[in-house]
Amino acid sequence: MKTDIIKKYAETHDSFYLYDEAVIEENIEELQRSYPHATFLYSVKCNPNKDVLNAIFSRGFGADAASAGEVKLAAEAGLSKDCIYYSAPGKTLADIKNTMDEAVLIADSLREVARMQQAAEEKGIVLNVGLRVNPLFSYPDGEPMPAKFGIDEEDAAELLKSNPYSNVRINGLHIHLRSQSLDGEGLAAYYKGIFAAAERLQAVSPTEFDYLNMGSGMGIPYGPDDEALDIPKLATVVCEEAALFMARHPQTKILMETGRYVTGHAGVYVTKVVDKKTSR
Repeated sequence: MKTDIIKKYAETHDSFYLYDEAVIEENIEELQRSYPHATFLYSVKCNPNKDVLNAIFSRGFGADAASAGEVKLAAEAGLSKDCIYYSAPGKTLADIKNTMDEAVLIADSLREVARMQQAAEEKGIVLNVGLRVNPLFSYPDGEPMPAKFGIDEEDAAELLKSNPYSNVRINGLHIHLRSQSLDGEGLAAYYKGIFAAAERLQAVSPTEFDYLNMGSGMGIPYGPDDEALDIPKLATVVCEEAALFMARHPQTKILMETGRYVTGHAGVYVTKVVDKKTSR
């Protein structure tokens, strides 16, 4: 961040955030270059500023929305329904009704699927719904554990095999267990596990999935001892696995969420020192 720009705004503002669009663009280009197979979703909760959103969405990213409000922000920024993925837990019936025409809905629980059935039935439509799954492994490759997010893989498999909801079509998967990881080998194993889980669930699904959302996990260094992820190296492993998966399932689009990776190091918070005291 150029100090002359910071000094310029400091003349008229006591405190402010300043984001560098060039850094955002550089991060986006690195991801798109490293993962040519993937469609990226920006996690709106990382920074919902409208100018930041416009800068990111204008470069081909979709939106990962964690609330009905974030769905609205993404829609107002010009994204179409098929580019906005609403995956937060605890969606009320009102949330579902207010967003079902603007976003791809991903159910976080079996009860949420039932609420989506109710909303779709009242509207007289068949609603495409994705499932957020708590898979049969934990990060990076441990035994499955209880989780507050997602539907246990065993329950998701049963739902796919015998879907009782006439107004709900299960058409996609979302798996996300980890945020802010700087462990490239761990992330590689994690992504392999996601592809394996998708294969297991695809095997019991009556139709091919339209998308597989692999979540994020990619972290950024915060402390002086943190080492940045080697994105190209990690991508080599992931792209090999993705190529095998896509060869078997060419209809399934691969989605990746960016978490804080795109914007985390692109901005600064500037504030003035108001006072300085010495005590004893």
